[in-house]
Amino acid sequence: MHEVDYFLGTRYCEPSRMKAKQRRNKVENSTLEFCVHGNFACEVGDQRGEIDTRWLAMDELIEAACSREEFEDAYKAYLKALKKTFERDAKRLKTAAELADESD
Repeated sequence: MHEVDYFLGTRYCEPSRMKAKQRRNKVENSTLEFCVHGNFACEVGDQRGEIDTRWLAMDELIEAACSREEFEDAYKAYLKALKKTFERDAKRLKTAAELADESD
């Protein structure tokens, strides 16, 4: 990896790689991964790389020499965008009172 542009998401697991029993129960001992948009080296010694989006664990970000400042800038921007999205989407949900009225 050459450069982190921004984070697009986070996850603690990859459901498609989990067994059915694992998906039905509490996810244990998982590693936080970051969906990162950036410039990635395609091969050892690749100087230019390519723009791509990939899931990376913290160890992979460290291995790619992602700086603390770069990481903090990326996660702060991600959290700000996530909060805005959650607040916008929450307005689409009915209130508990509205749901109760519908069930009567």
